[in-house]
Amino acid sequence: MSGRRVGPIRALWRAVAALYPRSFREDCGQEMEETFVARYRDARAGGRARALRFAVRELAAAGQGALAERLRPGSPLGSDRAPIFVGQDLRHAVRRLLATPLFSGMTLIVLAGGLGISIFTASFLHTAVNKPLPVEGGSRIVRLNAVTPYGGVRPIDAAELARMRPEISTLNEVGAFANRTLTVGSGEGAWTLDATAAEANLFTITRARPLLGRTLTALDQARGAEPVVVLSHRAWRLGFGLDSAVIGRLVQVNQVATRVVGVMPEGFEFPVSSGAWVPIDPELLDPLATDGGAVDAFGRLVPGVDARQVESELEVLLARVRADRPVPEGVERPTRISARTFPEAQVGDEGMWVVAILNGLAALILLLACINVGNLLLARANEQRRELAVRQALGASRGRLVMQHLWETILLSGAGGLLATLVATGGLELINDWSHAHLEGNLAFWWQWGFDRSVLLASGGFVTLAVVVLGGAVSLRATRERFLDTLRAGSAPTETRESTRWSSALVVVQIVVVSVVMFVGVSSGILGKRLLEMDPGHDTERLIRTGFDLRIERYATLAEVDRFRHAVADALTERKEVERIHFQTYLAALQMEESRIELPGLSGQAEDQARAYVLAVDGPLATLGVPMQAGRFFEDSDTRDGAPVTVVSQALAFQLWPGGDALGRQIRLRALEGEGAPWRTVIGVAGDLPYGQPLSRDRSPVAAYLPLDQTAVRGVALLVKHRGTEAAARAAIVETVAGLDPGLDLLRPQSYREMFEKGGAMVTATAKMFGGCFVFALLLAVTGTYGLVARGITRRTREIGIRRALGASDARILQLLVWQGGRHLGLGAALALPFTAVAALGMSQALPLPRAVTLLTAVAVSISIAATVFVATWLPTRRAVRIEPRDALWKDG
Repeated sequence: MSGRRVGPIRALWRAVAALYPRSFREDCGQEMEETFVARYRDARAGGRARALRFAVRELAAAGQGALAERLRPGSPLGSDRAPIFVGQDLRHAVRRLLATPLFSGMTLIVLAGGLGISIFTASFLHTAVNKPLPVEGGSRIVRLNAVTPYGGVRPIDAAELARMRPEISTLNEVGAFANRTLTVGSGEGAWTLDATAAEANLFTITRARPLLGRTLTALDQARGAEPVVVLSHRAWRLGFGLDSAVIGRLVQVNQVATRVVGVMPEGFEFPVSSGAWVPIDPELLDPLATDGGAVDAFGRLVPGVDARQVESELEVLLARVRADRPVPEGVERPTRISARTFPEAQVGDEGMWVVAILNGLAALILLLACINVGNLLLARANEQRRELAVRQALGASRGRLVMQHLWETILLSGAGGLLATLVATGGLELINDWSHAHLEGNLAFWWQWGFDRSVLLASGGFVTLAVVVLGGAVSLRATRERFLDTLRAGSAPTETRESTRWSSALVVVQIVVVSVVMFVGVSSGILGKRLLEMDPGHDTERLIRTGFDLRIERYATLAEVDRFRHAVADALTERKEVERIHFQTYLAALQMEESRIELPGLSGQAEDQARAYVLAVDGPLATLGVPMQAGRFFEDSDTRDGAPVTVVSQALAFQLWPGGDALGRQIRLRALEGEGAPWRTVIGVAGDLPYGQPLSRDRSPVAAYLPLDQTAVRGVALLVKHRGTEAAARAAIVETVAGLDPGLDLLRPQSYREMFEKGGAMVTATAKMFGGCFVFALLLAVTGTYGLVARGITRRTREIGIRRALGASDARILQLLVWQGGRHLGLGAALALPFTAVAALGMSQALPLPRAVTLLTAVAVSISIAATVFVATWLPTRRAVRIEPRDALWKDG
């Protein structure tokens, strides 16, 4: 086993071994550590589960041995001369915990569960979002992207980047790259590979060394140079069986003989998940070019410079180089350039909402665990009030009493933190193994989960927080009472006003936390279920999706865009692997102002409600399994010079002309096409096909179609219904487009089957992972709420006895207590409302949450919590009123 795999467990052992006295560590520490590591290697050879069991057992035994060594007679802590009798207090805490195994075990499980979920979530998200790239100086490498006026992110104009690069002072080693899809081999044996066309400094900026052969050099980019490729370790394994003789071999790449010059080490797939690297076209980065393409860029921050300074400098440089460049027809130029770390750019703004929600949910689960543990510790402290009062009366200081209670919390939190760390580490390694086994090639290369520094930091931080919150609250609460009042109360101490306030506050906080956790959990479950059952609304059998964007200057006019698209269509239809093709792109979504439809003579409310999804298409809708209901679809004659026409869906035709014939009617899209928008004649009615996000309330089959040749569209999705195998069809698509324009960025062709399988696997795994967390939180919530309410009523048994002795009926007492519980419920629900609203807003940013689902979820959660509070009030009240008043008056509260 490599040192990298043993390093984390060695660090964990050293953390536990630090509990031993210094003299013991000097005598035996090194030998114990080496023995532990050697035995862990042997256990690891038998599988991950066996290694985890071994680590838990041995680390727990080491901790117990360290505690015993610290407390043995004659040791510093075991002496009465230790400050404030630390040894005695610690031994006393250990004895008390061992004397109550049920209490200790229950507290440990609850605390370890809450800490484990928090540690797991914090480390999981840190790796996904904040962890620096696993290359030398990875935290200072940033990705540059152009940002549109609407906040969208896209590649940078290559010529503009080439002009700005010599003047950039805030970045070192600025380089460019572009995504490429490569077809390796030919015929039935061909396979596609996500690759990166890059400059040679991609490898120097990351300080990456090849495993075999060499990386790209500046000579590889020269005009007329031999085509070369560098393989990732994954591509080398899958395509060439780890054959080292591949170096120097000629292979077919996009129908061109290409020499394999290098293989990179396992785990290196910069910039995101690249399977291979080829030289970027040098003409693409010519600063004098007027019709270049688009590229992404990267750079290393100059020491002392942050991303904001980079963006400010690039804004000035961008305005300078654009001063004398005309804007091509139909091209919308980005307004600025963003500089983000690669993890931040990969997650995006929507992903940050998910991160915030999951971190908040983990914090709430930990809060639930702390409330429940605090309730258990408070109940235990309440039982010791007379003991504490006697000690205080005999001269014990308040600090000594606080430390005696605090040691129990420290021991429980430490043991819970150790167990939680081991469980969280096991969960991280399981999710890492699963994701790389099922989603290989679709994950950012820095997403490697397991035991690392973030786990240790999260564990230390959460355990410290638990000690401060639990230890401070319980210790201070247990020692604030006046000992004379406690002793005077005899064997039946009454519920104090302060104690009642504490109990009420805990109940309200519990209700708030439970409401938010249940809302997020139930909503996530519903969204996950609907995603798994998602119906695309059209025929996806033997359907492959890809696409390209011609918003680049070498396609300066729309006529050139049309010619290239027609060339792609003609070339693909001649391939034996292709049955039919279909181009499409969204022009307006239902909620956009541009979706508004005008009809002759229509005004007022009817006109305001006339909206539809608007798409520009080319190729029959039959490719998607959608038949024509009336009229015809677009033909070759429906060009930019032809009469303006449209095809509407059956749902739109029924909405606009109920009971009438839609053929020959006219509509206008002035909000989309401007003041000079033409009146378009309806030439056909197509079958219904739902558009919009699968879970969105705006999903609808109301649609209008325009011919692509009558729009200014430059970016399109290409859908191909294929014959034969998927691999052959994908290869045919890549080869055809590369043959027409080798430098064009083509989205990786994917079948709908592949997309559904990977998406479904990811949703299922995520649902199981966080579903387990939610079930644990739900158990904490229900039992905790019940325990808090029931404990408060049980402690009022004497009060209930007094009320009954004075003539109050059982119904009246039950009504009083239920009303008080309802007051707590109402206050908790009111306080939970803004938190629930924020959670709903955040979830709607990442996954569409219809209003009906939000409302029904909130109602269901409210009913569940109300039922829990009612049962928690009614059951203990029923038991209390069954006690005879004479016995209730003498009952210890």
